[in-house]
Amino acid sequence: MFEERKKVFIKLPYCPDNEKLGNRFVNKLNTFTGEKFIFVILWQTRKIRSLFNFKDKNQYKLNVVYRAECTCGETYIGETKRNFIVRKREHENTKHSSKPARHLATQPKHRYKWYIILNETNNFRRKIIEGLIIAREKPSLMCKTLPLGNHLEHNTSKRMLILAFTEDDRTVENVLRISTHFNF
Repeated sequence: MFEERKKVFIKLPYCPDNEKLGNRFVNKLNTFTGEKFIFVILWQTRKIRSLFNFKDKNQYKLNVVYRAECTCGETYIGETKRNFIVRKREHENTKHSSKPARHLATQPKHRYKWYIILNETNNFRRKIIEGLIIAREKPSLMCKTLPLGNHLEHNTSKRMLILAFTEDDRTVENVLRISTHFNF
């Protein structure tokens, strides 16, 4: 008796010229399909600025803990609050005195592969995390590798003693007390 036609939705960007062309297009579609469908044009309106991303993305990471792996298998763990790329270049510059730079000075054909382990904006927590990773992984290019058992203890107040290492310091900077409720 009464047939219901299916609706077909067409999305088009709105502008006055498209409106005129769209109406003609719908009329031609109706004649082509024998008016078996109802064509509905959904006009999309957008502001031009939504099409462009004006915010600059900082492709240079700050506040990171990182790992360097040499082609010979040596590893180094470090942290920096500065631009990671700048710090990486310093380590790769044989004129610098960092352990990775000295390794490259003695082994000029070696290359590093760099990984960012994590981002942490809190300076204190970043150094603690770096110290924990160093204690766990014992990277071969670190100046001091200290046994974990002698330096971590759990006392009755549920506080841990954790070693915090600085970037280029060859000794342990400080023994810090932190609560176990920190979420690393």
